Amino acid sequence: MIIGNPHFPWQGELRFSEVQLTTDDGINVYGAMLLGLPSVGIGFTDGVAWSHTVSAGNRFTAYEMTLDPADPTRYMMDGKSTPMTPKEITIEVLGDDGTTSEETRTYWSTEFGPVLNFPGVGWSDTSTVSYRDANLENDRLLAQYVEMSRAQSIEDLEAAHRENQGIPLFNTVAVDAEGTAWYADTSATPNLSAEAQQAYSERLKAGGMTAIAREAGAVLLEGNTSRDRWVDDPDAPWPGVIPYGALPSIERDDYVINANDSYWLPNAEATIDGDYSLLNGEAGTERSVRTLENLAVVSDTTAEGPSGEDGKFDLDELTDAALLDAAYTERQWRDGVIERCLASAAPVAHQEILDAEGGVLVPAGSVDLKQACDVLEAWDGRYDVDSEGAVLWREFTEAVDFDQLWGTAFDEADPLRPRRGWPPPPAVATIRS
Repeated sequence: MIIGNPHFPWQGELRFSEVQLTTDDGINVYGAMLLGLPSVGIGFTDGVAWSHTVSAGNRFTAYEMTLDPADPTRYMMDGKSTPMTPKEITIEVLGDDGTTSEETRTYWSTEFGPVLNFPGVGWSDTSTVSYRDANLENDRLLAQYVEMSRAQSIEDLEAAHRENQGIPLFNTVAVDAEGTAWYADTSATPNLSAEAQQAYSERLKAGGMTAIAREAGAVLLEGNTSRDRWVDDPDAPWPGVIPYGALPSIERDDYVINANDSYWLPNAEATIDGDYSLLNGEAGTERSVRTLENLAVVSDTTAEGPSGEDGKFDLDELTDAALLDAAYTERQWRDGVIERCLASAAPVAHQEILDAEGGVLVPAGSVDLKQACDVLEAWDGRYDVDSEGAVLWREFTEAVDFDQLWGTAFDEADPLRPRRGWPPPPAVATIRS
């Protein structure tokens, strides 16, 4: 059984539409796809079912380019001046008087790809930024999904991924009628050498623009050394990407999950370990509370758990588990928050809160936390529409640094062990404010 819960809009062009596709040569697949795209994106055949989540890996790398001091349309590569490539693009532009005229712009590229020139990453006389996209040569998406639509087993589904490798940016979670569960991140991923990855890690530790870019989800490399070029592998589907055999995957006979975290922890009792690229995502690091909640729910086979007295999920129980609306943070933190909240006799002072135009939304003053404490104490711990306290808890957890609320350090050897306990009193005052 599989439960797919794609976090996509219910309205607009990104809404999934229900679809069944049958062909004269034997395809019979049912599921959903974005409007206007062919085939079925998430769905099932008689023998296998699959869904996707967005991969935590990287699809492109950006490059800091040091330019030739004598010519800003040339950049330095291994100490040698290298010309950028210009390309003129002409389009018709509608004027205010209703007539059209042609306008031409010149766009520039380095060996990696387009030169970026926008606020914050400008093109100066001395430097600029370029980038390379792993999906630029990916023309295999349709073939990938056609073969997935023919699959009748995990073995068939794996073969579709291995032979096409056309998934642009998704994890795949799948099961088949024989009881095999499969997770893989086969997304198009830049192939950096071990030397380039080590240099990137050192730049991250040093901070600066590399660390700032990472916070925004981008990998910023050095554009003036051939060390940071992508590696061409003969087993890869196109130049510069990681081949299928070097991408993370796992087969299980119980379950796998993914909640937009990296590949590392797909099961409460199993990690995916190996010599994977940094660009596949982080391993050995703390998982999000979404991932931990998924694992807590699916691995709970006690009689009181969502799988019922027999400890095995049927389809209705699995559906109910997906809609439990419980909160991992509530189970770990609420008792401690309420305890400290009720113990705080003095009102908490707060500053003036302004709106976007500078108007006063909330005047400066103080707040008695007693009412909020009472609401949280009476909360049922769920996010149902009639759960009083859910909104308060959500706002609280979004406003604090999670590390302030854990009293123990993350342990890579025991990634599911709750970081119970609380920080010393000086940090509690910060939490209260």
